[in-house]
Amino acid sequence: PSDTDTVELGVENDTTLFIPEINYSGRVPFIKYSRNFIEWYQCNAISHFFGKLRDAENGKVRVLHIGDSHLQTDYYTGTLRNTLQSIFGYGGRGFVFPYKSAGTHSAYDYLTQSTGKWEFCRNVCREPDFGMGISGATIHTTDVNASFTLLFRKTYQSIRPDFTKLRIFCKTDTSSFGIALRLGNDTLPIRIPIFQLPNLGYVDVILPRACDTIAVSFFQADSLQNSFECSGLVIESAGDNGILYSSVGINGAGYLSILKQKLFEKQLVAYQPDLVVIDLGANDFYPNKYNEAELELHLSQIITIIRKAAPSSSVLLTNSHDLWKRKKNVPWCRNFSLFTRKMAQKYQCAFYDYYQVSGGPFALAQWRKAGLAQPDRVHLTYKG
Repeated sequence: PSDTDTVELGVENDTTLFIPEINYSGRVPFIKYSRNFIEWYQCNAISHFFGKLRDAENGKVRVLHIGDSHLQTDYYTGTLRNTLQSIFGYGGRGFVFPYKSAGTHSAYDYLTQSTGKWEFCRNVCREPDFGMGISGATIHTTDVNASFTLLFRKTYQSIRPDFTKLRIFCKTDTSSFGIALRLGNDTLPIRIPIFQLPNLGYVDVILPRACDTIAVSFFQADSLQNSFECSGLVIESAGDNGILYSSVGINGAGYLSILKQKLFEKQLVAYQPDLVVIDLGANDFYPNKYNEAELELHLSQIITIIRKAAPSSSVLLTNSHDLWKRKKNVPWCRNFSLFTRKMAQKYQCAFYDYYQVSGGPFALAQWRKAGLAQPDRVHLTYKG
């Protein structure tokens, strides 16, 4: 085999579309490179996104990629973000979250620190105590001395000089603490009296400069302000161009988890994605039996919410690679591949058959042997 593939696809008018050769940095025999493409059944399933991508120099292209543990770490979505932005322009880092305050880990390119007393919920909680939005998690404190900090690793250069637009998704009402925002080693904070703002659910801040350290603490003007509640932050470039690629995921999340996010629709309206990638679902059947009727109910509800909040957005469905549980192969992954294909056709979504591309049934045993999967034959290694 050569180091490139040319994929030939038939199209409706009996002409042939040739995709330019794709260069791969390395090849393994079990990956089906000839199937490595996005497909769709109706042109309008993807036309909005491609139209925006074509004009990325003159208008920001907003992508929202929703998943579970493989997105919380952000290894492969981070690679996607960096590659797309190197071609179409750097529109921002996208969604980030103070994960330390929520008792879990952050993405690969930044650390989070936390002080004071925090409560939290994630979309895998049975009965969440607080409203959650796009990020799938929310933190809450009644401690005015609490704080959190985001520290971006300089190695990855995630923060560029023009990333000076910050949106904080938080409660903005008379009961909210004011925000004191510090950049780097600044001693004087930017004071944001969100208790004076209408109940938008977010506050926008134009930063005086981009910085790889953002610290958030609080102040209290009177006794009415007694808490702070945050469901994520978005870091953007100041200009209206390039790719803004946000990846959000919570370990263990599934379709049902998204439906617990009561602020999801409201925040989608604020974010206005041009493409939403729904990249989860395995956790809905991996621990238990496969229930396709339930999967369709939950996925169709998610698609409905997205199209109500962002009517022009393209939606891309994908599925899971082969999975194992207690040294036994999980047979439902193939069913899930067929299910997501059917749903893409039924609900006019684009489709990426990751199950087949990654090798199909029993493939994770080969991934593991090649050092590309963890011993659980569920999660991948960094190289994988």
